[in-house]
Amino acid sequence: MKLRMMKKNILVLSAFLALNGFLSAQGSLKPTIFTGHADENVYLIEGKKGLTLIDALRSGKTVNAITSAVANTGKKLHTVFITHGHPDHFQGLYEILRQNGHPQVFVASQVIKDNIKQYASYASANGLMEDVPNMKPKTASNLTGFDYDKTLEVLTDDKLFLDKKNYLNVMVFEEPGESVQAAILFDEKRQVLYSGDLIVNQVFPWLGPGVEASNIQNWQVQLREIDGLFADKEVIIYPGHGKPKGKALIGENLAYLRTFIPLMKRTKSKEDALGLFKELYPKYVGDFLLKRSIDQWFPKTRELNLISISHIQDLTHTLNSAFPYIPVPGITFPFSAEPIAQIKDIGVGANKWNIHEHIGTQIDAPNHFIAEGMALEDLEVRNLIVPMVVIDISAKAEKDVDAVLTPEDIYAWEAIHGAIPENACVMMYSGWEKVLHDAKYLGLDENHVKHFPGISLDAANVLIKERNISGVGVDVISFDPGYDSEYKTHKAVLGAGKWALEAVANLKKVPTKGGYLFVGAPKVEGGTGGITRILAVW
Repeated sequence: MKLRMMKKNILVLSAFLALNGFLSAQGSLKPTIFTGHADENVYLIEGKKGLTLIDALRSGKTVNAITSAVANTGKKLHTVFITHGHPDHFQGLYEILRQNGHPQVFVASQVIKDNIKQYASYASANGLMEDVPNMKPKTASNLTGFDYDKTLEVLTDDKLFLDKKNYLNVMVFEEPGESVQAAILFDEKRQVLYSGDLIVNQVFPWLGPGVEASNIQNWQVQLREIDGLFADKEVIIYPGHGKPKGKALIGENLAYLRTFIPLMKRTKSKEDALGLFKELYPKYVGDFLLKRSIDQWFPKTRELNLISISHIQDLTHTLNSAFPYIPVPGITFPFSAEPIAQIKDIGVGANKWNIHEHIGTQIDAPNHFIAEGMALEDLEVRNLIVPMVVIDISAKAEKDVDAVLTPEDIYAWEAIHGAIPENACVMMYSGWEKVLHDAKYLGLDENHVKHFPGISLDAANVLIKERNISGVGVDVISFDPGYDSEYKTHKAVLGAGKWALEAVANLKKVPTKGGYLFVGAPKVEGGTGGITRILAVW
């Protein structure tokens, strides 16, 4: 992700931002907010000697309100700053300039300037600027048109100075995200952020034409970069659309972007998609934005698998001779390894392993319990990269070694986090890995009955029949509860053609939802299972 902070301090504007104690004792910036027809915002900031405007709406009525507000201050509009190249944030420029004595207009980069010009040319040629005719570009055939080249000045500083001491930091995100390129303005000291359309509040984000899969991935990275600016601080965010809000707004936008395509993949028609998003986000406005986004993505999401990665967590235990296994006389045995070649002797190193299939962090293939079930080599690779859900039963497992994941646990999880995604792997977290090398891990009693948590048959049936999972996973040695010698859950899950992961590590370190699982299952002819490298990404 390319992120640019401009370096030359050449612009000093004679304005002073009023500090009014809006949030903290330090004071923060509280602009006057003007909102357009799609809840897009412009922000008018009043200083001692002049005013600064962030973005410029196209609505004539709103522009008139801005001019009236400027006049009421008795001060001059000094500067207009355009955050990005979308029309609802620049098409009011002509009237704002005409009514307010032609203040300077700045953009943060040449790319943003070019993007504005390109859109204006496209929109003019396709009849999309008839309601703002004075914003049609100046050309050889339209000499009275708007002179974008002359009017838009590229800011070459990483600070928008408002007087000799006060400024807003300017950050440019160079990779295409919500738009071709975008800028944000922030005052880190006073914890104020003007986000442009990178962040919106209860307005459907623009995911229409121009926003591709890579844009959505970049956009999420950009939001995490923004979150990092205020890692240990509170912040008031003034979004491109919707009302100001605190830092939680970043997470809300990230969650929407993460789930948009998976949700689209669940829908059967554009009408179904529209209904689903309206149901999930009943307070959101901007139906036009949502409809255009659905038009863009519905055909693409029939085949698309999009995974955004910023974190990777290994879910695999290291296998060694001390790793526990279920003792079955004459069948199972501990892992061991011995060298069969050494670099000091022949220039190459190699070991011989003594291993059975079901030890360590491992996968069970259907043929482990089902005679005609798929073997390892038959598992479809598309089902080995899947959404991941983690359901935590560690609290009841702490009190009861025979605790199980129940349908009620599943429904309670969904009540908080939403429906389990189709084709997901549902992981049960019991906290059992903390006793991995303790007798409690197997929990063998005097009658050789095992005692450790597992997945109940009823829960397995819900996941198989109602949620269409790809597989299950557990942090214990077997996904049936230890006491079940009939392995009823094994037979149900594997009998449905699903796979299962056992002795999974580090489930406490991954998110309960939103992650993807990469299952590195061995490809051995006729294999019923085997040691497996498992990676979680999110």
